[in-house]
Amino acid sequence: MYCLMELNVPRRQLHHYAFLFGLAFLVCCLPLSKYLLSIAQFFLVANWLIEENFRQKYRNFLQKPALLLFASLFLVYALSLLYSQNLEAGLVKVKNVLPVLVLALIFGTSEPLSKVHTKWLLTLFSIAVSAAALICIIRYLSATEALENNFRKISVFMNHVVFSMMINMAVSVLLFFSFYNRYAISGIWKPVFIIAAGILTAFLFFL
Repeated sequence: MYCLMELNVPRRQLHHYAFLFGLAFLVCCLPLSKYLLSIAQFFLVANWLIEENFRQKYRNFLQKPALLLFASLFLVYALSLLYSQNLEAGLVKVKNVLPVLVLALIFGTSEPLSKVHTKWLLTLFSIAVSAAALICIIRYLSATEALENNFRKISVFMNHVVFSMMINMAVSVLLFFSFYNRYAISGIWKPVFIIAAGILTAFLFFL
């Protein structure tokens, strides 16, 4: 903290950097580890609370109808517990929806991301998905016969359907960055992105 004061880093900017770090950590953990993903979420929540400035955040919340929609969806799940015949399953549903509400609240009330930061976060996500796919392929090639008989079990970190959706998004991001002129990447990385997109697409067909 003393070092930061010596550098005269504004508190608002410091929290924005922490927000970006938390997001980068989050997108990297998304296809790889649900435990680290939880840590990233707790980090973002802690940074949001320590940042304070709740009056401005409240105004931002009221000015964005999408946040009100997310909040209403959570309330629907929460109120459904009152007449649910399976309370245990209902609590699981609420627990699964809660991170979506919290992240939407943090995103909607924090300082907006720049186009450059958005690009790098999407790139990090695509790299993390590629790494997860590579790990799955290596595990599959060295797997036992029981695993070889069911390719859907190749997904190590999550359900194969969820993983295939992440691959879809990663392929779209890589192809978009490779060909769209406004976000065109340097020549040396373009074939790498295209090859990675091709590998992920081929992997997707088996899921």
